[in-house]
Amino acid sequence: QGSMNLLWDIDGNGVIDHFTDSFCAIYNAPGVYESVLIVSDTNGCADTISKRVTLVDYPEPDIQSDDVCLGEVSLFLNNSSSIFSPIISYSWNIDSVHFSDEENTSFVFADTGIHPFHLQIINEEGCVTDFNGYSMVHLPVNLKLRPIDTTICSGDSVRLNASGADFYAWQGSQGAASYITVAPMQSTTYEVEGSSFNCPAAIAEAIIRVIPAHSFEIEEIATDFNLGQSYRLQTINPILPYKILWSPDTAISCIQCFNPVISPIESMYYYASAYWRYNGVICSESDSVLVEVQKKCDEDLVFLPNAFSPDLDGKNDVFYVRGRGIKQVKRFSVFNRWGEKIYENVNFEPNNEYYGWTGNSINNEKLNTGVYVYFVEVICENGDKIDRRGNVQLIR
Repeated sequence: QGSMNLLWDIDGNGVIDHFTDSFCAIYNAPGVYESVLIVSDTNGCADTISKRVTLVDYPEPDIQSDDVCLGEVSLFLNNSSSIFSPIISYSWNIDSVHFSDEENTSFVFADTGIHPFHLQIINEEGCVTDFNGYSMVHLPVNLKLRPIDTTICSGDSVRLNASGADFYAWQGSQGAASYITVAPMQSTTYEVEGSSFNCPAAIAEAIIRVIPAHSFEIEEIATDFNLGQSYRLQTINPILPYKILWSPDTAISCIQCFNPVISPIESMYYYASAYWRYNGVICSESDSVLVEVQKKCDEDLVFLPNAFSPDLDGKNDVFYVRGRGIKQVKRFSVFNRWGEKIYENVNFEPNNEYYGWTGNSINNEKLNTGVYVYFVEVICENGDKIDRRGNVQLIR
């Protein structure tokens, strides 16, 4: 009897894996293996023995749990498997509230959010697999659209706001945001679809009513006019507005009149906005007109009468400087026939009787009927200066 040789082929593939009498065999995959041992001695005697080895894996979990809407049944479908050893036990724990040992289970969650669940699977060989997952519960769609019925003026825009869903689809491919801004030219109905993951979708509508634009314009000024002239602006309104506003408020008789009088001292634009009211909605239209002023400063801007009668009858009692396009009277003097100054006033506004001559001398003595000489020095609105001389008849 000699020594023995041991040859191990642990998986039956014809390749010798070990040469010792004992060892720990490691298999890389589950399955059925034919392990072979060949024993021989130095005398050439040999024998072979084989044994079938079945390697069992842990159960493989395969769980399906879809997102649901609040109030719907959450289904937990179990398609788990175990190779070479049947599954003999299931143990469900749903949100630490619902427990079951069935292969499949179901549950209705009481609130929205992410809910955890756990499943333990055991096969016949006692191999255990633990699986952890989550189930999402969503709020049902409660679609709202604001405003649902509104009126705007032609050319205006309005923002439509949708809420109560996770996703939005506006009719006409107007985007997927929760709001859109629209400016329809005519009354239009807008539609939005709201959805929320697996929850049923909903549709909401809003109607935007459009008030047609009105015709409004300021009549153009046909010709230029000179410094100091006045002009009445004319508006053309097929439908009379309830209000009108002019700007700027410079040299204009009234900013809320339909046809105001202007007396500009330089070329400028006047703007007007007309307003109409419809069921609480105010619409407006605007226009402008250019006023070109010829800045000519001459004696024609200054007016003084050739006679006056200071008899206190309320008619032509004061001899004073009048005119248009005049910014200031620098000097106003009156002389008698011998060249003696009998009255003078300086640096005052025109068109004011307070600064005029009442027919008295410097010493406040009443002067006799006769012809007197006056001298006026004025500054026009454009800064130019005018000197004017003339005679006036004092009548007692």
